[in-house]
Amino acid sequence: MRGLRLALPPAAPDTSGAAGVFYALGGIVIICDAGGCAGNICGFDEPRWQSQKSAVFSAGLRDMDAILGRDDQLIAKLKSAASSVNANFAAIVGTPVPSVIGTDYHALCRMGHKETGIPVIAIPSDGTHLYDYGEEKAYLALFETFSREKKQTKKEHRPHVIGVLGVTPLNTSMMNAEYKLRTFYADKYNDIWCYGAEGGLSPIENAAMADMNLVIATSGLESAWYLKQQFGTPFRIWNPFAEEAAESLLASSILKETDDNTEQILILHQQIYACSMRTALRKKLPDAGITVGSWFQMDERLTEPQDISLREEDDLKTVADDYDIIIGDSSMQKIIPDYRGKFIDCPHFALSGRLSDGREATVQ
Repeated sequence: MRGLRLALPPAAPDTSGAAGVFYALGGIVIICDAGGCAGNICGFDEPRWQSQKSAVFSAGLRDMDAILGRDDQLIAKLKSAASSVNANFAAIVGTPVPSVIGTDYHALCRMGHKETGIPVIAIPSDGTHLYDYGEEKAYLALFETFSREKKQTKKEHRPHVIGVLGVTPLNTSMMNAEYKLRTFYADKYNDIWCYGAEGGLSPIENAAMADMNLVIATSGLESAWYLKQQFGTPFRIWNPFAEEAAESLLASSILKETDDNTEQILILHQQIYACSMRTALRKKLPDAGITVGSWFQMDERLTEPQDISLREEDDLKTVADDYDIIIGDSSMQKIIPDYRGKFIDCPHFALSGRLSDGREATVQ
C-alpha cells in the first residue's frame, strides 16, 4: 500500500532539513507552525540542541491565525525576537499549515526586513518532502542572498580554502564532522569552510574566495553548481566519511578481497555517501556487483543503470534477496526480517535518529 509504514521509522522532513542548515549560523529561525513541527525538530531531528544554543522559535499559530493568515502577528513576534537576540538574519521555515493556506513568503520577507532591519529569507518547505529537499532549498537561499563577488588582483592573495557542502548531522550522523574534515584536509588546505556549520555567515558571504568546493551530500549539489556558475568555483563530489567507512569494512574482514569476489552488494544511504563508498570498495573488490539505493534524492547525474530509488517498504522487500550483502541503517532490517544475506549496519541519522563515529561496520 502506497505510503504505508509498518517497519521503517518516519524520516526527517524538509522542515527539519532547512532548519538544520540555519541552526549554527547565528540567525533567528522561525518555524511557521503551531508548535508541533518545532517540537519535532528540536526534540528528534536536531541532535545539536542538547549542546549548542540556537535561536529557534515557533510562530505559535492558533487555528484562526492560520486560517485568516494573520501575517502581522508573525512579523510582530519576529520584531520582538530580533530586539532580544543579536541576530544577523532571520529565516522563516514553512510547514504544512502555511502551505495549505498559501502564505505569501515574499511578502513576509519584505515586511520582516522592514520591521527588523535584518535580512529575512524564507524556505517554502511543506512537510511532505524529505530532509534533503529542505537542505537543498536552504543552502541555495543562503548563497543567493549573502554570497558576494570578491575581486582579486593577484591569484596569490586568494586563501587556500576548501568549502564543504552537506555538513549537517542529518547527513553525516556525527556531531564532530567539522573536526574530522579538518583532520582529513589539514595538510592540503589552509582552512576548511563547512557552509552552515561553523563561522556563521562569513564562509557563505565569502564563498567566492574558496579554491574548491567539496559536496558530501546530494542536498549540496545544486548550490555547488550555482557557485560554479556565479564565481567559477570548481567542485568535487565525494564523501570522505564513506571512504573511511569502506576502509574500515575491508580492514575488519567483513568484506574480503578475493580473486573471484563476485558478491552482489547493495548500499543504502544518501546518494553521495553511498556512491563514495561504492567507489572506495571497487578499488579492492573490482569484480563485485555494487548497487546504490536510497530513500532520498537520487540525482540522475550520479546514477548508474543498476541503481535503485526506494519509495515504499515493499520496494526493498522485492529486491533484497538479489543481494548477498546489504549495507545500510539497521532500522531497515525490520522490513526484511527473513533476509538470509549479510546485513552491515551503517547508521543514517535522518532515517533512524542514531549517531555514529563514521566508521561503524557491524554485521547484524
